[in-house]
Amino acid sequence: MSPVLPAHLFQFVLGMFAADLVARPRPRQKPLSLACLLLGAPIGAAGTILSEDFIRTFGWGVAAFGLTVFASSVLGLRQTKSWSVSRAATRLGLVSFSFYLLHQPFLLLLGPVARDLTTNPLALYVLGATVGLATMYLIGLAFFRFVERPFLISGGMKDAIKPDAPLSTGESDQDRRGPTLSPN
Repeated sequence: MSPVLPAHLFQFVLGMFAADLVARPRPRQKPLSLACLLLGAPIGAAGTILSEDFIRTFGWGVAAFGLTVFASSVLGLRQTKSWSVSRAATRLGLVSFSFYLLHQPFLLLLGPVARDLTTNPLALYVLGATVGLATMYLIGLAFFRFVERPFLISGGMKDAIKPDAPLSTGESDQDRRGPTLSPN
């Protein structure tokens, strides 16, 4: 059995708990999530520096839980009769599958470039968490806009992507529908 497997199972449970807290907020979730973020990040960083996979996986999992729940509290994510979320969370949800598909090739291609910039593991995490995530989000958004969304629309899943919600300001109705094919 992998020595890191228990930490990944713990991350899975934390993910389920985070989803529940986002869907049904609790009164004390903001301080709990902030404490998890503030405790998990140093534990994850220590595990990274010490090359201890279990500690690294556990710490960064707790930090991710804290960040997710804290961000949902700050952004005002809430459940009502119809699921209502902020625009930023909606956009992130739209590109999440594209982000998921592209993140591994992105990491494999740009990992060596990042390692050439610095060999400090903590600096690599900071670089990945800032520049890497922002770049990956933009790539995921472009992939969604020009690849995934046209396929969904042409496949009859137009309602699944909420075509009335613009991805950016100034986008016309024709832009939201994507390219149209003439029957000629």
